[in-house]
Amino acid sequence: MSIRVLAYMLTGFMCAGSAVAVVALAGSPLAGAVLGVFVLAIPPSMLVLAVARKFTNRDGQDLQAKPTGPQLPGSKMFLALAALGVAGIAMIISSTALRNEGGLAAVGGWLIILAFACLTIVPVAGIIFLRIAPTLPVAVRSLTGPRRRLYRGMLRSLDGRLEGAAEALVAYEKDYPDDNRAPGVRSAVLVRQHRYEDALLQAERAVDIRRTPEALITKAQCLALLGAYEEALAEAQVTFAMKPDLFAASHIPGAALVELRLLDEAISLLEGERRNRRTAASLFTLAEAYRLRGSRADSIKAYEQTVKLMPLNIIFRIVPNEGLWACALVKLGNLDKAEKRATATLRADPTDLLGLHARALIEMRRGDRDQLEEYLRRLLNVRPASAVEALIDPDFTPLLAEKRFRELLAWALGAQRQARERVLARSNSPA
Repeated sequence: MSIRVLAYMLTGFMCAGSAVAVVALAGSPLAGAVLGVFVLAIPPSMLVLAVARKFTNRDGQDLQAKPTGPQLPGSKMFLALAALGVAGIAMIISSTALRNEGGLAAVGGWLIILAFACLTIVPVAGIIFLRIAPTLPVAVRSLTGPRRRLYRGMLRSLDGRLEGAAEALVAYEKDYPDDNRAPGVRSAVLVRQHRYEDALLQAERAVDIRRTPEALITKAQCLALLGAYEEALAEAQVTFAMKPDLFAASHIPGAALVELRLLDEAISLLEGERRNRRTAASLFTLAEAYRLRGSRADSIKAYEQTVKLMPLNIIFRIVPNEGLWACALVKLGNLDKAEKRATATLRADPTDLLGLHARALIEMRRGDRDQLEEYLRRLLNVRPASAVEALIDPDFTPLLAEKRFRELLAWALGAQRQARERVLARSNSPA
């Protein structure tokens, strides 16, 4: 039985039942009798739908697939509706007053309407809440108060309005030059714009104003993006010692350890992360560490956990887009689904690093080396270290048999080295 057939059955049952319930509640004797049939049909109908739902799309499988339209509830919801029907029938049978026509109409009518609400109003309200809840505190504080420009900048950054975010933050800094949050958020905005050296300057300003864990982890992230992994690791380790439960306090040093091929240390650090502080990014990094170490089963498990966590990470703005999702799907061999997510990511931002990396992984799996070269060159133009990371990965090393990919790696290494030297020269220069 297909999902579409189930959808038609459920929709028809609920619409017909709701219509009869409304008429019965208005006092129609015939509708009251018809409604009795509907009430008695609820438990067996919902049980049939629950079993059919279980076999048309087994619960817990194919979590990677992006819904292409309105989705049916899972089999557990159908079982709950069956239980609701049983409870309604028990109420009718146990009460003399409810066995008459009017009582049956009242109980049955509200039963059907309640079930309809469970399938429509409650899910819609939940979706709306999840969309606004992550940014609601910031949005409220961006409206009034002396620091509203700071929160306005944060809100615009979360919404992807990067130019507007930068303007609000610059205006705020003029009034509050001693608040290190503004340069910290400006650094994050510049990272989104792929201006990594400018982002590092803002992160250093934030650290100079006040040496907080948030400022230090921002600086560590910028150093890693510029390919200065040893320096990034040092800053991140200080952050981890100051505030181990900070978001990204494990991910950024873990990622640096993976790039330095200190895989056992990376795995130990990331496995020790508290479960309620884990993000899709830290799980993906853990999966990469396992893969590079040769622990295939552990890496697949971590990739699957990454995919499961991605929807919530996107809703709560922990990750900005679906690029990481696409990368994890490629690692699990789901190329078509990965391509859809990577394409959507690059449509929104043609320079997104993870979107480009996912497309490179897809073309590598498909054997289209011309397309692969194009995506690697685009990676090189945005962030040389990303091209280096890709080309020295064991998955890509067969490419180095070709001269064009060896030259590409040489260019990427040269650009990464120059960026790192500029960073070190600035940090070693007198203040």
